Amino acid sequence: MLRGSLLAAALLPLVGLGSGAGHVRNGRIAYVHVGNGKRFQIYTATATGAHRHPLTASHRYSSYEPAYAPRGKRIAFVRAYKQSDLWTMNADGSHKRNLTSTAHVDEIAPAWSPDGKELVFAVESPAALQGIWVVGVDGRGSRQVTNGDDTHPSWSPDGSTIALQRHDAATQIDSVLVVPAAGGTTTTLSGEPAVSDLDPAWSPDGSHILFVSDRPDTFQLDLWVMSADGSNVHRVTNTPNRDEHDPAWSPDGRRIVYSGMGSFHGASSSQLYVSKADGTNRRVLTHACGECAYVNDWPSWQPLR
Repeated sequence: MLRGSLLAAALLPLVGLGSGAGHVRNGRIAYVHVGNGKRFQIYTATATGAHRHPLTASHRYSSYEPAYAPRGKRIAFVRAYKQSDLWTMNADGSHKRNLTSTAHVDEIAPAWSPDGKELVFAVESPAALQGIWVVGVDGRGSRQVTNGDDTHPSWSPDGSTIALQRHDAATQIDSVLVVPAAGGTTTTLSGEPAVSDLDPAWSPDGSHILFVSDRPDTFQLDLWVMSADGSNVHRVTNTPNRDEHDPAWSPDGRRIVYSGMGSFHGASSSQLYVSKADGTNRRVLTHACGECAYVNDWPSWQPLR
């Protein structure tokens, strides 16, 4: 991890990011776990990794990409067998409800609007429908916001803008873009030559976007942060031999949770880590034990109001 006065100075604006979040407290962390060749299932745990509890279980379906609603009482997620659809459930795993069921269409990566009335998501296939879409929480009124190989949408806290990841098939490069929530012209916030930027996540106060990048040509995925307009890009982590991805903020904006893939903690696996927003004070949330914990991924931090 980066240390010293240079990092402290660079990330000084990150201190107290949650001050305008309306007294939101940090709840549990939802994430995906799989081991022993079984299917993806959703679990929750405290921010210390304690009191792990499964929310889904199936030998037939995989459930993944959980996303807490703004008040923390519901979770949107993807359920997949022959195709992937959007579902919702209560925060305790009860009252699971199918939100979308569009034949021959794979819908992934749900995220809530700040008012909790809509969900933004990505269509992975077919290619003709690829892009970012929005649908009401009743499953009605779907509309397309972007066209392209787009995923990982994240809705700005003020509701005006959606950040997303776009893949360029010609260059094999990914970039972070923003688009008005109502649709319109996209703006690229990142996109250095031969550098991929991935997995954007708005800070709770809307001032910063946390993202993943392999800059500066390291062949290693680390966490970075930028201002909401794409300026002031700073590195958050520098962890050799570990690719970090899928970051999420704590509701109070003071901490982050993310997944790290590498040969650590007893096995080659994907584990979850929690740290301060500047990347310091990192601790492991999940632990590998051979194949029983091969994947721990897609974290979402519950807001308590």
